[in-house]
Amino acid sequence: MRDRGLDVETATRASWAVATAKRTTRETTLRILFGVSVEGTGSPMVAAVSSLLLFAVGAFVPLLPWFFSAGGPAVAASAPVTVLASLAVGAVLGIGSGRRRVAWTAARQLLIVAAASAVTYALGALAGDAVS
Repeated sequence: MRDRGLDVETATRASWAVATAKRTTRETTLRILFGVSVEGTGSPMVAAVSSLLLFAVGAFVPLLPWFFSAGGPAVAASAPVTVLASLAVGAVLGIGSGRRRVAWTAARQLLIVAAASAVTYALGALAGDAVS
């Protein structure tokens, strides 16, 4: 509220009024902090379904080489496919969010996928499962 030009006393009173008014808190917070209207926010159902579908596609990408080969060759092909897909997803996220450091966003995505892959591999090794 102060950034919008209100004096300290008025900003404090307005902030408390917004925070305590259950009906307008969400709408006002979205508008002031994020610059969006409630009408501009997406549907929770659409977000959930699109998230499910995108995660399913993401999980399918490393499996693609396994449809054409098995064992060591499939692992050897799956690793670079996963790296490239991870970097691409990270770059798209970086561009879509308006970040200047798209390379860092892509690298961060790759690190997240590498960590998840390491945990998955470790759990498989503990369970006694291995790719031959």
